[in-house]
Amino acid sequence: MLRRIIPAAFLLLSFTATSAWALTDRVEVSSPCVSADGKDVYFSAWGDIWVSDRKAEQLARQLTNSVADDDMPMLSPDGKWLAFGSDRHGSWDVMVMPASGGQPRRLTWSSDSEMPCAWSPDGTRILFSSGVDQAWQPTLWEVDLDGGAPRQLGGPDYLDRINGSYAGSADRVLIQRGVGDWWRRNYRGSFTYDIYSYDRGSHALTRLTKFDGLDAWPQGSPDGKTVYFVSDRNGSRNIYSIPLAGGKEPKKVSDFNGNGPTSLRLSTDGDEIACEAFGELWLVSSDGTGKQRVPVKIAADPKREWVLQRDENQVTDFHISPNGNYFLMEVDGDLHILKNPDSYKEDEKPDQDLSRTHHIIRDAGWERQFSWHPDGTSFVYVSDRSGQNELYLHDLQTGEEKKLTDSKEPEWAPRFAPKGERIAYVRGNTELRVMDLEDDTDELIYRGNVKRNDWVAGFDWAPDGYWLAFCSHQGNLFFDVYLANVETREPVDISQTPDNAMNPVFSRDGKWLAWSQSSQVFDESSAMLLRLVPEGNTYNDDLLFPEDRPREDENAEEEASDDDAAAGDEAAESDEVAGDGDAAGEDEEAVEDGDDEKDDESDKEEDKGPKYDPIEIDFERIHERYFPVGTQFVRGGAEIFDFDSKFLFFSTGGPGGGGLWAYDLDSGQESPLDGGFNGGNLHYGKDGKRLYYSGRGSIGYLELSGNQKRGQGSVPVTAEVNFDQRERWAEVLKDAWRQIGYNFYDSHMHGIDWDPVLPKYQKRLEGVGTTREFNRLLTEMVGEINSSHTWAYVPNLEGSAGPSDNTGFLGVDYDTSWPGPGWLVERSLQDGPADEPGHELYDGDVILAIDGKEIQPIDNRFALLRNKAGQIVRLRVKSGEAALAAEVDWQAKQDADEAKDGKDKKKDEKAEATYPLTADNGERELLLRLSGNEGRLRYQQWVVDRKDEVKELSDGRIAYVHLPAMFMGAYNDLFREIFGPQKDCDALIIDVRFNNGGNIHNELAELFSRRMFATVNPRGGPFSKEPSFTWERPVVMLINERAYSDGEIVPHVFQQLGLATLVGMPTGGNVIRSGGVSLMDGSGIATPADGFYMSTGLNTERNGVQPDIEVQVDPLLLEQGRDNQIEAAVKYLLEQLSK
Repeated sequence: MLRRIIPAAFLLLSFTATSAWALTDRVEVSSPCVSADGKDVYFSAWGDIWVSDRKAEQLARQLTNSVADDDMPMLSPDGKWLAFGSDRHGSWDVMVMPASGGQPRRLTWSSDSEMPCAWSPDGTRILFSSGVDQAWQPTLWEVDLDGGAPRQLGGPDYLDRINGSYAGSADRVLIQRGVGDWWRRNYRGSFTYDIYSYDRGSHALTRLTKFDGLDAWPQGSPDGKTVYFVSDRNGSRNIYSIPLAGGKEPKKVSDFNGNGPTSLRLSTDGDEIACEAFGELWLVSSDGTGKQRVPVKIAADPKREWVLQRDENQVTDFHISPNGNYFLMEVDGDLHILKNPDSYKEDEKPDQDLSRTHHIIRDAGWERQFSWHPDGTSFVYVSDRSGQNELYLHDLQTGEEKKLTDSKEPEWAPRFAPKGERIAYVRGNTELRVMDLEDDTDELIYRGNVKRNDWVAGFDWAPDGYWLAFCSHQGNLFFDVYLANVETREPVDISQTPDNAMNPVFSRDGKWLAWSQSSQVFDESSAMLLRLVPEGNTYNDDLLFPEDRPREDENAEEEASDDDAAAGDEAAESDEVAGDGDAAGEDEEAVEDGDDEKDDESDKEEDKGPKYDPIEIDFERIHERYFPVGTQFVRGGAEIFDFDSKFLFFSTGGPGGGGLWAYDLDSGQESPLDGGFNGGNLHYGKDGKRLYYSGRGSIGYLELSGNQKRGQGSVPVTAEVNFDQRERWAEVLKDAWRQIGYNFYDSHMHGIDWDPVLPKYQKRLEGVGTTREFNRLLTEMVGEINSSHTWAYVPNLEGSAGPSDNTGFLGVDYDTSWPGPGWLVERSLQDGPADEPGHELYDGDVILAIDGKEIQPIDNRFALLRNKAGQIVRLRVKSGEAALAAEVDWQAKQDADEAKDGKDKKKDEKAEATYPLTADNGERELLLRLSGNEGRLRYQQWVVDRKDEVKELSDGRIAYVHLPAMFMGAYNDLFREIFGPQKDCDALIIDVRFNNGGNIHNELAELFSRRMFATVNPRGGPFSKEPSFTWERPVVMLINERAYSDGEIVPHVFQQLGLATLVGMPTGGNVIRSGGVSLMDGSGIATPADGFYMSTGLNTERNGVQPDIEVQVDPLLLEQGRDNQIEAAVKYLLEQLSK
C-alpha cells in the first residue's frame, strides 16, 4: 500500500541549540535510503552515516564515527543490516554493520575502490562495482554478507558498469552502462550513460534506454516489472520509470526543477524512492503522486576544527627586500614578513625564535604576487578581497594601504620598476600596463595574449626602467619574447620562434637578456641568451695561447683581486644595515627600513642599487643573434644572471644531468653550480653572495663565489596561521567561480547565465562538513557550464583512519568458475610477476597455498594478498599440463647443455636449485615478487591480444598500433612500429579507443600526409624513398566513446583530410585546450581557455567525431576473446586490399 507523503511545508520542526557540538538543519546529504515501514531515513552527511525519523522532529542519530569518509548506506531487505562504503583503509570498501549501529565489518579487501550498489532481494549478498582485474572500465561484482571470495558478474566491457541493482531477483541485474560525467548539466552526446538489464545466466545485455543525455541510478521494483532511474531528458534531472519488458516511453515520476535528484534508492516494498537533490534529502512516491523534503538535523563533532590556529612552514612564494634584511612571503593565502636571521651580527642575535614571522596582511581574501619598492619601505601586491584581483600598495612605515586599481578586469603580477616610480602589471588576459605613481597615470603598453589561465608568461624590467621584456602569443598559443619601451610603446618581437619562449630576465648591467624556450616538435627545452648590443672580440697575436702569458702578472692580478675582495668584505661587515629592528616579536612594530639613526649617514652614502644609463639595444637582426646554452641537456631553462653580470645560471634536467649550471658570458664555458638543485623563484641577497630560492615549500640558499658554490643552507620559517574553514571554503568557491568567468573560452558561457550560479552554491555551502563534500559541491558548480576538461580538486584535510592498504598482485588471470580449493590460473600476464623466468605460473596451474596458508574456496583473494605489494611470497602450486610440458622442455635443454659442456655437475645443481620442479605429488613451490598495480600489465596484455588478433585475422597483412595518449612517446612508439617490425604490412589500424589526449595531432597529420616525391638509387643496391618514411597504404582509425581531447582531434583531422577511415562509435565531443588553476588552499580547478574549431567552422567541443563505419562493441564476444570492432576494421581493410 502506498504511503501518503506530507508536504514539507506542513511539517512542524523543533530545534534546540547546543554549544557543545555543531548543530545545524542545513546539512549536505548524500546517498539516502528509507526503511521498509517508511519511518526512518538513512543518509550520509559530514563523512558519517546517520539515521533520522522521516519527519525530522528529532536530531538524527550518528551510526558511524570515523576519521575516514563513510557514504552510500543501503538497508538490507529485512532491515537488520546496513551496508555502506568507507575509505578507512585508503580506498573505498564495502562495509556492513547492524542497522541499529555497531562495529562495522569489512567485506571487500582490494586496494582498488569497491563501491556498494545494492542488496540482493534475499539479503544474502551485496552488489558492488570495482575496476580491479579490469584493463579498462569498472564492472559489477557480488560478495556474500558473510564475506568470502567476491564474484565478477560477466566478462570484460569497454564501457562502465556501475550503480547496479537487482530487478526482482538475483538473476537479473540493472546496470548503468556507458561513460561520462554525471555532474555536467544537460550534456548531449555519446559521453553519457544508459540503462541496461543483464541476464546472469546468458550474460546477455538488453538496452532499456537510448538517450544521448544522462540516464543513471537504476532501481528495480520488488516484482521485477518496473525500472526507476534518473534522466535529464527534459532539461532538469528527474525520476522516470519504464517497464522492464520495454515497449513504452519513460514516464516522469518527479517534478524537480533545475538541479534534480541523484543516488536513487527504492524502498524494499517499492512504495517510495529516497534521493538526494542539490544536497537535500527527498522522498518521492513511486507512483508519482508527491514528494517530501526531509529537513534532517544533526549535532556533530566535525572531523576537524572549523577555526584553526597552527604553525605553518610551507611558503608559497617569497621575495627578499632590496637591503637583504627581510623576506616578504605568502603563507596560506596571507602575507608575512620574516627578518632575515643572517642580517643580525652573531653577537647581537636576540634570544627568541628567529623563524617566527610577522603576519602583516590578514583577511579572508587571497593575497599574493607582490613586489618590493626599491627603497624597501613599501610593497605592492594582489588581493581579491574586494571581489576580484586588485593592486594594493602597503607602506611598512605607516601601516597604511592604498588601493591602486579599480577596474572591471582582474589585475596580476605587479612589479616595481628599478627606481620605484612605476609599476608594470597585467590586466585581464591581454593588457600589459604601466602605472606611474609620480604622475598618477596608468598607460597601456601592449595588448595581446600575455596571460593564460592564472599565470603570466613572464616579464622583466630592464635596469634603466625604460624597457620591458615580456611574452605574448599571437594566435598560435606559443609565446614569443618582446621588448617594448614604456615611453614609445612600440613592441618588437625579438625571438620570432615557433617554439614556446617565456620568462625573460635581464642581466644587472643591462647588456644581456635570457629566457626559457621549449620546442613544440621535440620534448626538449633550453635557456636562450641574447647580447643586446653585439661586440667584437679583441685579439693579441703576441699572447695567443694561455701558456705564453707571464705568470708574474697573473699572480699580481690575483693578489690585487684578493685584496679588493678582502677590502669589500671588511666594508660590508662595518656597514650597519637599515631597518634591523626585529619584526618577528609578537609585541614589536612592523618593518621600518631606513629608519635607524645610527645607520643614517652610511645609508645616505650607500649605493642602494646599480645606477645605469639608458641601456642600448641593437635591433638589427636581433631575432637571429640569440643562441641556446646547455644544449647537452634535454631540458633546461634560464633562471637568473649572477650579481656581477658575468654568468648566466640555468637549470637543467633529463638524461645526462640536472641541477643548476653556470654559463660564462665571456668565455662561453659551462660548469655545474649545484647538481642537486631543484628549486625556483631565485633572488639575491644584498651583496649577491647568497642566492635564495623556493623549493618544496621552503626557502633555501646557495653561497656563491662567481660560478662556484661555497655552501648552502635554508631559512627556517614558522608562520602562525589562523582561519575559519567555512570562510576559507567560501573564498575558494568564489575564486573558482571567478576563474571560470575570467578564462572560459566562450564569452557566452555555453549559454549559461553565470552570475546566479555562485549565490546558488554559496547557500548550499552552509551545509558542507568535509573536504569531500566541498569537492563534490565545487565539482557540481563547475559542471553547470556543461563543458569537458572541467574538474575540481580539494586536498583531503581530514586525513585517513590508518595506513592505506596496498594489495599485492600475482599478475595472472583466474578461471572464476573454478570451485576450489585454490585458484586456477587461466594465464599469466606478459612481463608480470608470474611471467619472470624461473618463477612462471602456467595456464592450468592451481595455486594451493600462499606463504603456508591453505587457500579455501571461501577465502577472499585480496584479503590474502593484503599489503603484500612488492613482497616476495612462497606459493605451493599443483602443476598443470602446461607447467609439466615446460619442465620437460627445460630438462631437455639441460640435458643438451650437459652433453655439450661435458657433464658439468656443479652447473646442473645450480640450475635445479633455481628452477621449480614438480615433485612426485604433482606439486611445486616457487617464489614471486608481487606487483602493487596490475593496470600497466593489463593494458600491455590487452595491446598484445589486439595485435595478435589482427595478425591472425589478416594473415599478417595488417599492422596494428594502439595510442593510449597523444604525447611524443606514443608518437615515437607508432613510428618505430610502422617503420620497424610492421613496416612490410599492406595496411594499418591505428587504435585511439580509450585515448586520454595530449597534443600531437599536428605531428600525426604531417606524418600521414607525406607523399613520396623521389627515390635514391645506389649502384647495385635497393632504392630508397624520399621522404624516407611515408605511409601511403590504407589506414583505419578505431574510435569509441572513451577517446578524449586530442584523442578526438586526431580522428577529426584524419577524417577531414581523408587520411583514414573511422570505425567504431562516436566520440564524446570533449575537446578544449585547458589548464589548471591553483586556488588559495591548495585546491584546483580546470579552466577550459581555448576552443578548438575545425576549418569547416565546427566547434569540436560537444560535437564528437562520427565514425564512417559504426560498430558497437559486443561484450559477449569480448568474453570469448574477440573484439568485434577489430574484426570490422580488418574486414574493411581486406576488402580495400582486394580491389
